[in-house]
Amino acid sequence: MSPEPTSQGRSAPEEYARGLQLYRQGRFAEATDCLAELRDATGAAGAVARFYHSMAHRAMGIKALKQGRFDLAESHLLLAAKAAGPDADLAKYLASVYAQSGRSRQCAEQMELVAARRDRPSTARQLAQALWQAGRREEALMTLTAAMRRFGEVAELHLQWGLFAAATESFAEARSSFAAAAEADCDSVDAYRYLGLTCSALGDLPAAVRAFQRAFDLQPDNVLLAHQLALAAKAAGSTGYNVVLHMPEPRPREAASEMRHMAGYVVAEPDFVASFLALPVSDVDTELFTTLGNIVSMAMADHPDYADLRLLSSRIHHRLRQTDEATAQARKALEINPRYALALVHLGTLLAGQGRGKEAIEHLVRATQCGADWADVHYLIGDLMADDAPDDAREHYRRALELDPEYHQARDAASKLAA
Repeated sequence: MSPEPTSQGRSAPEEYARGLQLYRQGRFAEATDCLAELRDATGAAGAVARFYHSMAHRAMGIKALKQGRFDLAESHLLLAAKAAGPDADLAKYLASVYAQSGRSRQCAEQMELVAARRDRPSTARQLAQALWQAGRREEALMTLTAAMRRFGEVAELHLQWGLFAAATESFAEARSSFAAAAEADCDSVDAYRYLGLTCSALGDLPAAVRAFQRAFDLQPDNVLLAHQLALAAKAAGSTGYNVVLHMPEPRPREAASEMRHMAGYVVAEPDFVASFLALPVSDVDTELFTTLGNIVSMAMADHPDYADLRLLSSRIHHRLRQTDEATAQARKALEINPRYALALVHLGTLLAGQGRGKEAIEHLVRATQCGADWADVHYLIGDLMADDAPDDAREHYRRALELDPEYHQARDAASKLAA
């Protein structure tokens, strides 16, 4: 007896072969449609169809995650998990979705599933981070303590303990942990950098200089480390400490190769550029941010549909006072992901600075509906509404104070409206 034809008029083997071909061509949405009818088949054919159906959803979920489209990423990854079963290695991707969309509780739950299957220092650290963000701080510390007992002197575990201690302003404990991380891994740039920061917070400027110097020795191309070393040396010198710095030779690399390397790094670690954007304005801004802008442009050429790269580009253009291009890139980020809360806030702020209050309000209100229910956003909306819609402005000031009772600017603005 010949196989029953599918709804497309093809035999099951034909549909199966077509689904695999579409998957291998990267046409994942078409592949899932094609394989959907074969998922319930018995035997090997059904098992393989379920596998590729799951992998296609997985690929679309990871792409959406990289684009910052967290709702879409969650949808695809959940479908992938459903198709592949509970053993599918998707919990970590779902945890990333939840972390980046601010859903700390769900992130912690997914990381607990990951940790149950992977007993590794890196997984224990990620679980501890997720638990901490979810407000389960005692469990986070217990997770790290247990991992330290199992794995011994591991740099990343000491590093994470130090970060938790620093977050609670226990700087002496943080310093001890970062020193232990550096001892466990003498090539850990992060260990020495955070050690330098905590020594600075404790007022031990000579130790801060030594730590930043070691980090810079390990990563001589890192401009941020050079900046931190210079600040520490300047502060130490002002107290009478005799500062002697040595400048390591940057690693030789052709300019084009260096730019390509940095572009790849930016795609994987967009916070790298964000850390530069957080620096105070200085007389090297034009040179620094023009270079960073070129690196991000190169990354966007390879990944034109990554919303976070578009947002970084917009922020760089804004830093360079290139308002039109900053606005254009922010809009492109929102074309890719209309619910990108950070891009909505950024574009709203840009528009407010251009005197386009009505359009700014529209984007900022959308931002609060997409996850940016933040005190400073409500305060800005209130300021923009104060003249034309005082009652609405008052509601936004009220919400800002509800989120942050110590927000004195919102309290003063609300009082002026009430007068």
